[in-house]
Amino acid sequence: MDNIITIDLEDWHALAQRWLSGFLPPPSTHVFRQVDLLLDILDQHQTKATFFVLGPIAEIYPGLVKQIADQGHEIASHGYSHVPIYKLSPQDFRDETARSKVLLEDIIGDFVSGYRAAQFSIIRQTLWALDILAELGFSYDSSIFPMFHRRYGIHDFPKAVKRYELPNNLKIIEIPLSTFLVGKLSWSLAGGGYFRLTPLAIIERVMSKQHNEHTPMVTYFHPYEFDPCYLNTFQVFQPRTLKECARCLRANFLQNLGRRTVPNKLSFLLKRFRFSSCRGYLVNSKIIEEKLPEFP
Repeated sequence: MDNIITIDLEDWHALAQRWLSGFLPPPSTHVFRQVDLLLDILDQHQTKATFFVLGPIAEIYPGLVKQIADQGHEIASHGYSHVPIYKLSPQDFRDETARSKVLLEDIIGDFVSGYRAAQFSIIRQTLWALDILAELGFSYDSSIFPMFHRRYGIHDFPKAVKRYELPNNLKIIEIPLSTFLVGKLSWSLAGGGYFRLTPLAIIERVMSKQHNEHTPMVTYFHPYEFDPCYLNTFQVFQPRTLKECARCLRANFLQNLGRRTVPNKLSFLLKRFRFSSCRGYLVNSKIIEEKLPEFP
């Protein structure tokens, strides 16, 4: 059984600067080093991934996107602005998502069928975004976390990969990020800080359990997690107050914590389990179809 490996292709340095200053600069060249390291790991284990590409990366570095596609990986959309959907109007969401899709398709000369929202921001209040994605021609979405979180998640959303009939009578497949139960609470090891801080033995145990239950592990990673260089917010922002300095120090601590463990952990899992792109998984799987749940 295949698990699913996905990469959110964005530039940490640019997004960190916007978070701290409100100004979004062009993506830095750090992404080239980071993507090369990640592609080497995937190539060593003959694994193809889905790269959810952010609009400015594609616009400024189209050759990088083409390189990834030429190596057999799936290119999908991560939107354009990296602004959470709940901060966009439906029309703004439609416009920027269509812009990203057309841009990526022009670069790779192929159809882009998948989407992932910034900060997993398809939540209970923004399920309307699925209708728009289907109208724009996307076949699947992978934005929903079936768990509680202060910024994202629909805790009672089904965890299985399914095709849903939407209110606009169109259909879309949802590939939820993986979660598992700890007592009565859902938790995740799918990527990000969850993956960085969890011991490999626990990750392997959870994956083995899901494998025995014929449930794929849907993972997500970022290129910066494979960068051997220290991530330093002071390189992109000069604080003027103690509060701003504290924000930089906190971000440095959180973003570097456990990051050096990621390449070896991923290499072990790629050797131990089979992974594929979202498209590869969908081609080889029988997808259950039902109506989108109605949430209170």
